[in-house]
Amino acid sequence: MLQEQMTLPIGITVQDDHEGYYCVEKLLGKGGFSAVYLVSEQQNKQRVFALKEVLNPSTQDRKRLLFEYELLKRLTHPALPRVYYAFEQAELKRVYLLMEYIKGKDLDVLRNEQPGKRFPLQSVLTLLEPIVDALMYLHQQEPPVLHRDIKPANIIVPPHGRSAALVDFRMAKEYQPESTTTVFRRGTPGYAAIEQYSNEGNTDARTDVYGLGATFYTLLTGVKPVNAVKRVTAEKGHDPLKPAHVLVPDIPQPVSQAIQRALSLHHENRFATVGDFWNALHADTDTGKQEEQALVLYTPGPGKQGKTHSSRRKQMAVFSLILLILIVGWLALLLSSMHLAAPTSAIRQTSTRGAVLPSTSSNTTTFLYPSTVSSYAGTISDIGVTNKKTKLYLGHMRLDGKSISGNFQGLGMVGSLTGILNSSGRVHFVVKHGAGSLILDGEIRIGGDIEGTFYAVDKQGQNIAEYGLWSARSASS
Repeated sequence: MLQEQMTLPIGITVQDDHEGYYCVEKLLGKGGFSAVYLVSEQQNKQRVFALKEVLNPSTQDRKRLLFEYELLKRLTHPALPRVYYAFEQAELKRVYLLMEYIKGKDLDVLRNEQPGKRFPLQSVLTLLEPIVDALMYLHQQEPPVLHRDIKPANIIVPPHGRSAALVDFRMAKEYQPESTTTVFRRGTPGYAAIEQYSNEGNTDARTDVYGLGATFYTLLTGVKPVNAVKRVTAEKGHDPLKPAHVLVPDIPQPVSQAIQRALSLHHENRFATVGDFWNALHADTDTGKQEEQALVLYTPGPGKQGKTHSSRRKQMAVFSLILLILIVGWLALLLSSMHLAAPTSAIRQTSTRGAVLPSTSSNTTTFLYPSTVSSYAGTISDIGVTNKKTKLYLGHMRLDGKSISGNFQGLGMVGSLTGILNSSGRVHFVVKHGAGSLILDGEIRIGGDIEGTFYAVDKQGQNIAEYGLWSARSASS
């Protein structure tokens, strides 16, 4: 284990290969001969990073860290961490990876804070939606990227219920069909598929399906799945893994069956893709009828389910439902015509997506969905290269579904802006300039202000060490 005296002391300064200086603020975690620190930039204490350290690195340790760096620096997704530099201090026998610091708690910690140490289904679907999207993004790369260590402890949920992020790519690999690798193998017991324990077994997208299924299982039941090796060596025909709905009867059987299939010991019996698994989790029409509960707050009690006893009663129920929908739709149309001047600062709605806030009722969940305006004004600070701060203008902003377009002005450049806004208020913009691009990420705060970070990439999509902070508020009249 990494000895206490071998970790960097608080307050010490670490220098990278680009004349950057970072002050160690605290130790975030350690294990083996590695540690992760929270560090701040010496010239701007408000700018903080996570600094991963490997002590006495072997050749394999260096390759692993450099692979993680090269992998993450070319990926752009709001649920994946950004990396900035990888460097070595040979005299101290340490190698480092400087990356984005994602503040928050991991899902394993949050789960243990819940009654029953589990979440309700709708909360799990909301929490893992950005993770599923990130995995589909990884698997669509050329070649596909496999994470191979998906588990609650590797999913960070930032404060205020913002979108979760998938971290720790030490086990990741690029998938090459017809190939095997003995490097970066294994995983976390309970979350690792059986093929991860063999030097001859191939890992592919189905391996991540297993890890995702195990994560759903744990978050929904409060129990970690039985280790795949123990399942394989159990008495023939007696798999010790109990279906999720057996442990928690509230879990719909179609959802439990989808998780059970994702956790199949036989590689070919699992879902072929993460998207197929995600669709199967939503296939049960009764799921949407369950009572929604506040996210990361409490676990619901058993739901009430009624039963019909004749085909005539079923027909009457369907007819009554259709009639009710028509009446509600007519009333909604009437009310919308009476209230044309709706406030634009925020739209409150009930949904299974977005930032979740406690409601006044124990049976509903209230979501706050920030809206956008046509123009914003603020500042943008380049602290990576030029160390200058200029005014920022975002104009002619147009929102079409979740897609945003408009004009950008700042840092002495003018360009067109395109991006997305998700239902939890996170924005991701791309500004083309010359042969490269600026990537702006941020969040719409309550009240409409936007704050975030940016970095620059060249025409190959590689980071060019230019990064900083930006903020803007409504400039519309």
